Amino acid sequence: MLVLVGAMAGRAGAADDGDRYGKRIEQSSEVPTQALARFLLFHEKNLREGRQATGLLASTEKWAAPAFDAPARSNPYTQVVRVRGVALADGDVSSRWQTAWGLPDGTARGTLLPELVQRGVRAGQVVELVGVSPPTSFKEDRRVEPIVEFMAMNNLRIDDVRVEVWSGMRKTSWLQGFGAAVPLLVGVVFLAVVLWLRRR
Repeated sequence: MLVLVGAMAGRAGAADDGDRYGKRIEQSSEVPTQALARFLLFHEKNLREGRQATGLLASTEKWAAPAFDAPARSNPYTQVVRVRGVALADGDVSSRWQTAWGLPDGTARGTLLPELVQRGVRAGQVVELVGVSPPTSFKEDRRVEPIVEFMAMNNLRIDDVRVEVWSGMRKTSWLQGFGAAVPLLVGVVFLAVVLWLRRR
């Protein structure tokens, strides 16, 4: 039975559509070459000065995508940062980013993304790193500006960065829901086996 559960969990994971992060995509913007050049200069300056660009209070190099209307009925909104580049040497490649929503009053609601990492790549290998912000909901209709903030990179030449905005909750199939429940099911089965053995 545990083998069957494991097999179903594998199928559930395989069925996961990793390219959808909401009901629909609202906007897809390519970071221009000039901004990529600023990211590189920022990175090189940090290396020269020995600064660690980590944490919410660290300095960053920002780029803002075009503003768009975000009605509250389409909550939540999620930003997806797709970083495409080339590994400079054998080993791991990584990059660090923050995302934010620029508001009409000039303030911004930001969050630090987990480090984007791809391990065990070869020199010259093309890589794509994907970072996903936590979903954000707005209490009322408003016009917002998606912002990405570059922090650092390691063993990577960044050639392209794309920022996507998704709205609504990501659809989940019954198989994905079953996959999420597999750990609990395995625990229940294990407990049942232990109790059965004790009664013998």
